Amino acid sequence: MQFETFEFLTSVNIDGDRNSATAKAVVPEQNTIFDHHFPDYPILPGAYQIEIAAQSAGYLCLAHTHWERMPLLMAVDKARFRQPIAPGTHIRVRTKILHLGSSYGAVESRLEQEDGICFANVEVRLRFFDFPSDKMKRHTMEKFLRIIDSGPERQEVLDSPLVKSQDELLGSERGLL
Repeated sequence: MQFETFEFLTSVNIDGDRNSATAKAVVPEQNTIFDHHFPDYPILPGAYQIEIAAQSAGYLCLAHTHWERMPLLMAVDKARFRQPIAPGTHIRVRTKILHLGSSYGAVESRLEQEDGICFANVEVRLRFFDFPSDKMKRHTMEKFLRIIDSGPERQEVLDSPLVKSQDELLGSERGLL
């Protein structure tokens, strides 16, 4: 997880019906955010937990709509923080679509430990916009390819004329983007 670039998710698995997903994130051991939140008791701020939920929701909506429109966070309908999240924690994010219309999606996420103990419940709404450019759509697809290992969603992105060849992507996935 990189706070500086807001790249929180390390993997995502979209379920077969494309209505739910399971993602993973790892809180870094060291980061300047913990110097102030809080000294001698570092915990992940709630805003970052909401961002983790929104990123998982965004990738789920992209896969569900076959990359037709770009989802952007429109509203946080509900956020309940149940347990503090310490540096080094592995987070599992279970995300499911509550409603999907032509212009927005309502999605809920549960951030939890590997043993199922809940850290937070977050419900967000994402508004769907046209991608502003092919470059932006390609960039988003390439980020998605870094965190999804297999499945029809990965192949769908690889088959897009906007995405580079697989050989070029292998270099990109090694951090050369």
